Formats: sequence, C-alpha cells, structure tokens
Amino acid sequence: MFNVQGPFMKLWFFMKNRRIVLLHAIRNKGQTIPARELNIARERMRDWRKRTEP
Repeated sequence: MFNVQGPFMKLWFFMKNRRIVLLHAIRNKGQTIPARELNIARERMRDWRKRTEP
C-alpha cells in the first residue's frame, strides 16, 4: 500500500498487475494521519482482495 501526500490531500493506493486501485483519499491539513483513516484504507484493500482473488 502506498501513500501519496500533497499540501492538503493524502491518497492510499496499491498496484495489482497493471491495475492501480485507489483505496481512500482525505483532505488533511495536519502532519499526522488519523488512525481511523488508515484503517479505512487497510479494510478496503482487504475487501478488494477478497472479492477479486480466487
């Protein structure tokens, strides 16, 4: 899982084969990432893998 940060935006995504899957994005003005937001991204990645992998 990758994290890309801009001045006010944080994106979480991962790559599978030739696909890029965006998991979660937030507007955040602080330095720290709320644990709740990171957990959302992790849960979405688990859900996506569960639905797409045999």
